[in-house]
Amino acid sequence: MKEIILKIKNLFCGYDSQIILSDINLTVEKGKLLGIIGPNGSGKTTLLRVITGVIKAKKGNIFFEDKDINQIGIKELAKKIAVVPQTLAINSMTVEEFLFLGRIPHYKRFQFFETKKDQEIVQKALKLT
Repeated sequence: MKEIILKIKNLFCGYDSQIILSDINLTVEKGKLLGIIGPNGSGKTTLLRVITGVIKAKKGNIFFEDKDINQIGIKELAKKIAVVPQTLAINSMTVEEFLFLGRIPHYKRFQFFETKKDQEIVQKALKLT
């Protein structure tokens, strides 16, 4: 049986009173790659923002690993989902420094610097890519 990692049902979302996306239904199987394509202004970024919890859906449901994303804490969601924007405001950052940003959701309370484990994970990611 195919495992569903992401399921979107009857999603309506947008900004303030303006609906950008309406009646979106989508199912993504674990291990599959998904591309979201479309012209500028078609709602690609809005869809990513609602999936990652940056904006709230006006109507409908989003399930990640069979859990409603509204029931998943932002830190827990950030451990599983990350979005890299097409253009970055931080252009003086090394690849290694950028990878360490992905470790932030794993930090313990009042942890301000990466641990040896974080360093090992980042080095492994660098070698894999």
